[in-house]
Amino acid sequence: MALRDAIYSRLSNYSALTSLVSTRIYSKEITQDTAKPCVYFEVNGIERVSAINGDSGMCEAQCRVISIASTLSGAVAVATQVQAALQRYTGTVSSTDIRNIMIENEFDSYDSDLDESNVEQYFTVSYIE
Repeated sequence: MALRDAIYSRLSNYSALTSLVSTRIYSKEITQDTAKPCVYFEVNGIERVSAINGDSGMCEAQCRVISIASTLSGAVAVATQVQAALQRYTGTVSSTDIRNIMIENEFDSYDSDLDESNVEQYFTVSYIE
């Protein structure tokens, strides 16, 4: 999926984020023994906008990004850089024409089974397919 590649490229090329997580940016799959801190993201749905004369090519996608660290302050630091990389971004990444990215929601949590803190952020991505 071109959008998934574009989100990955934007995050993995944002130096303030990679200084925290290195190359630990994952899409759709992460194991329990993954080194922390890291970022996991997924595209949860794509709505394609149709016009009377045909498909417009305009899409809106929901993207969930989870920043994971051993402490809440670590997860917040990573999430802050995720937001800086994505919020209000416009441009072409991996041949995907991104028109706008907006953060919609954010919350943090602690997983006692894995002894890790998470910050989940939800973004709406408007782009041309």
